[in-house]
Parts: sequence; C-alpha cells; structure tokens
Amino acid sequence: MKRPIIFRKRFIPSEMVELKDDVLLYRDDSMLITRWTTLKPRHDIAGGISLYLIDKGCKISRIHDAFGRFLHYYCDIIHTDYSAENDTYIFTDLLADIIVHRDNRYSVVDLDELAEALKTSLIDTDTICEALCSTDRLIRCIDNGEFHGYTNMIERYVSL
Repeated sequence: MKRPIIFRKRFIPSEMVELKDDVLLYRDDSMLITRWTTLKPRHDIAGGISLYLIDKGCKISRIHDAFGRFLHYYCDIIHTDYSAENDTYIFTDLLADIIVHRDNRYSVVDLDELAEALKTSLIDTDTICEALCSTDRLIRCIDNGEFHGYTNMIERYVSL
C-alpha cells in the first residue's frame, strides 16, 4: 500500500509537522488508520493507533503506555485537506478534544484553547463552527453507541 504524505497542523503551538514515521495500516476514501509513537519522549504515553475519520472531522486514537497497555481513547477534532496530486493530507487540529476513558465515561477538553484561539484571531468563526459541530457529532456518536464500531475497527490492528 502506497503511503501518503501526512502532516499534523496545530494552532497552539503554531506548527506543521510531517508524520513521516507513522505506519499506514489502512486507507480508503473516508479514513486512514496509522500506528505511531510519540514525536518526543513522554512519561505518560508511548504511542497508539489512530483512526482518521475524514468525513466526520475527527481522529480517534487508542493510546497506550510504554508496555503496550491500553490507557484511553483520545479524540482530536480535525479538519482535513487532501491533495490528490501530491497524495498529501494535512490534518489540522481544531483544538477541542474528547477523552473516552476505559469505563466509557468521557471528558471534553481544551475548549479554553478553542476560545483563546478565537479571541486572539488564530482562527475564525467558520472554524469555530466546524469544531463545535464536529465535537457535537462525536459526542452523539459516543452517546448512541456508534463509537464502539470505530474502536472495534482500531482494535483489529492492535496485535499487527
């Protein structure tokens, strides 16, 4: 499977990083699944498997520690730009995140960063609306049980 070029773009801090070490596990028109390790060493997490749901505006990551133990699912709200000419994805982090804990409770986090980005003109109201709509869609997905279908897709790649 040909590997596309994948970038992660962030507003806070302002950066765009090529995820050149991520391993592509699956790809179709609406999703990518990758395996990765942290870009910089961390004491709390070591890596994970991420499911990018391009048309849903989110990335669901199964996070594990240095021993491969599952910690939680971390869901980034994202915007995707794709160039077929260069086979390049730019996944822009829209700041709002949802952590789904092992007991299926969830926490919405980083809304303060979303507000700060609007207040300091890092993002515009259209981007805020996109982030809030994608966050709402993901919360509904978690609440109605659809989220488990996505985590089951990720789990298929854990032992590979």
